[in-house]
Amino acid sequence: MALVGLADSNSFFASCEKVFRPDLKNSPIVVLSNNDGCIVALTQEVKDLGIQRGEPYFKVEKLLKKSGCAVFSSNYTLYQDISRRIFEILGIFVEDIDLYSIDEAFFSFPEYLNENEVSSYINKLHNTLYRRTGMKVSIGIGRTKTLAKIANHIAKKNNGAFYLSKEKEEKIIKNLPIKEVWGIGYRNAYKLESFKIHTAGALIEKDDKWIRKNFSITGLRTVYELRGIPCINEDDYRIRSFASGISFQKPVTSFEELLESLACHCSVVASKLVSKNIKAGTVGVQINSNRFRDNYYSSFYYIKLTQSSCYGPTFIKACRSCLEHIYKNNVEYKSSRVFVYDFSFSQDRQLSLFDTPNYSSLLKKRDNMALCVKEIETSEGKNVIHPAITYSKRKHDLSSRKYLSPCYTTRWKDIAKVY
Repeated sequence: MALVGLADSNSFFASCEKVFRPDLKNSPIVVLSNNDGCIVALTQEVKDLGIQRGEPYFKVEKLLKKSGCAVFSSNYTLYQDISRRIFEILGIFVEDIDLYSIDEAFFSFPEYLNENEVSSYINKLHNTLYRRTGMKVSIGIGRTKTLAKIANHIAKKNNGAFYLSKEKEEKIIKNLPIKEVWGIGYRNAYKLESFKIHTAGALIEKDDKWIRKNFSITGLRTVYELRGIPCINEDDYRIRSFASGISFQKPVTSFEELLESLACHCSVVASKLVSKNIKAGTVGVQINSNRFRDNYYSSFYYIKLTQSSCYGPTFIKACRSCLEHIYKNNVEYKSSRVFVYDFSFSQDRQLSLFDTPNYSSLLKKRDNMALCVKEIETSEGKNVIHPAITYSKRKHDLSSRKYLSPCYTTRWKDIAKVY
């Protein structure tokens, strides 16, 4: 019995903040973006106030304070560590975990379980994750990844676990709004509704040729998945780029300050690449002034590397070249961002005909250095090693985080005390 599962944490960022704050168990919570600008995560109690994700904090600050809402700055160190713990525990119970995002992962369901054991098993898994991490992780099971998504959506309203068996599919899919189907998107949903197709049930009844003509092969794959035929692979949603950006506390004008911020971003993306065992072949830089002011300036420039890399200093050198092409004097810059893409696996590097043995040896040394830096950060903390150009600054030093919570699980001085 081949089944696909999806584990998805409920209101992940906000839930992470609640884990070490039992006094906030039933309280409304919001988590803010860089410089405490916009709401990036919120609990249901906040949604019930009519507030949505992406809302500027200053617009709803009074309403949140009046409702007794707890406000937090983004604490990605905490969130990433809790995510790691959740998926490590998940790996004990299931097979072939395929990370989709920081709070979501598909997995293969154990085939030795029979039909009658599935529901009890996923309920046990949901309860185990909650007991060991304090996080409510919804578990949805279906015959395909798209059906697992639907099951997970139901699980969030059904005690945290739901098995969408073949017998239940027709009834649930028949009336499922087309906008709630994973992979459809707002534009395609609007287009489908113009054809009088408002539910997933109506969509899967359409002819394959008509679907492919109007919605391409991607739309046809979604329909097959809804019919219980697996056809979405990891490559269809694998991350194709990494980015790191920040909005500054105060406007930045000098080339050196911008380059310093870009170097901090390079450290972040290099660490991500090493952890995924991949290299990037292209580096891009974007800088922006305040878009709400006159003479708004925004520019992007990219450079293709001679050889794919995960080595921070290589990215910093490329960023300097990019910045030289787009930097303008007398502009007050509000944000900077670094992108890396054109990924390849570490073992797939292809040297050119003109690369010398010495150059090949240098690339290997850089790879080893990148791995060494990552190991030091993992064992000793991210603040102990950094590029000299950043002057000991890390990315989080570049923006204001007025409501930052402690790093309870990764910093000795922040470990919660029990009295």
